[in-house]
Amino acid sequence: MDELIARGANAPNIVVIDCDAEALERAESLGCAIMQADATRDTTLQSVHIDRAKAMIVSAGSDDTSILIALTARHTCRSVCRSAIPITSCSLARLARQR
Repeated sequence: MDELIARGANAPNIVVIDCDAEALERAESLGCAIMQADATRDTTLQSVHIDRAKAMIVSAGSDDTSILIALTARHTCRSVCRSAIPITSCSLARLARQR
């Protein structure tokens, strides 16, 4: 979030979805929109209007969860144009690159 804002992103246009209250407090203190929920769920991504997103950054803490979020977003909305997903597993990296 800090880097996005430092690069000129408008904080209220950044939506942070997390289950961790501390992470959400930090995001909210920066002015980001927040939602305490599971980002792997279609309904969560639909409720934050993923179809309007210019980009998506996934930082779930595990490759499996990050891939699941990315694939859920792509299933929910084909127009997600750019996504950044840090992946350490070579086999899972192929899934992340799928269109």
